[in-house]
Amino acid sequence: MAAYACQFSKPFWGAPFTFQGNTRTVALPPFAGSVTITETLQAQTPSSNEYTMTGLPQIDSYFGSFALTPTGPDTARLTWQIRFAFQDSAALLIVAQLFAGASSAMTSALQQEFGLLQPTAA
Repeated sequence: MAAYACQFSKPFWGAPFTFQGNTRTVALPPFAGSVTITETLQAQTPSSNEYTMTGLPQIDSYFGSFALTPTGPDTARLTWQIRFAFQDSAALLIVAQLFAGASSAMTSALQQEFGLLQPTAA
């Protein structure tokens, strides 16, 4: 699962990123201003990655990570964490919409690849 879900250079949920070195860029949908964001890899291990993001107006200090943690002999937990500072509630709403869509795409991709999943809130 780690090779599938934790490699920065291979986003499993199908987002149309363009890659160059340790960065990936993608154009956001119109509701998010159609801006292009840049995510930059900060750290990569076989079972995790950490990255920063720039380009979304009114959002600062964005940090994200994916990590896979074994929970049993045949089970694991994939955690996607993000943190950021927002300058106004409109920016927060846009980020919430973006990540609701990304979360849905991630869940669908994981279900298709691995079967039944049990999503949990962290």
